[in-house]
Amino acid sequence: MPSPIAHSIVGLSIASNSEKGVIKVFKNSFLNYLLIIFVSLVPDFDIIPGFFVGLPAKYHHGITHSFISGIVFALLFSSLIYLFKRVYFTSRTLLFIVLYFFHIILDLFTIDTGEINGLGMPIFFPFSFSLYKSSVVLFSSSLFEDGYLTFQAIFRYSNLFPIIMEIIISSIIGVLIILTGNILKKKMYKYEG
Repeated sequence: MPSPIAHSIVGLSIASNSEKGVIKVFKNSFLNYLLIIFVSLVPDFDIIPGFFVGLPAKYHHGITHSFISGIVFALLFSSLIYLFKRVYFTSRTLLFIVLYFFHIILDLFTIDTGEINGLGMPIFFPFSFSLYKSSVVLFSSSLFEDGYLTFQAIFRYSNLFPIIMEIIISSIIGVLIILTGNILKKKMYKYEG
């Protein structure tokens, strides 16, 4: 799986294409950015139960890495925010779905050694229990120790190159997302005008 760095870069790039009011939940811009990063990382919260059994990656790439989980999470989280901010429910829900889906898509393009949960992710759960992964690899799993990312691993000299490559690749993806959003916005304005 890509590290939180890649998921955050891509998530912030996606959010930059949305209407400003959609991501403005808090008055403080920094908190809004943290909210986007939080949503971009939610699928990886499946490591939390693993900490209780001493194997953080034991449940990783399970049902939280399915598209239906993304839809359910987006609806619930948008509903919670809607209790306090009674605007942009649909737009915010769609943004959260896209952020969640992009997390899963990025994870598909990572080396999956299958040491813990087999090879791949159940992206179509509960409709299919098949595991999916891409044969094209964009992200290395060398950042991980015992199946999960540690702070020590991030700052280990041997991981400097994989982290730099991850930042470059996720930044390229982010720029492509922003450019695509700008092109689509121009086309929409052209048809409206």
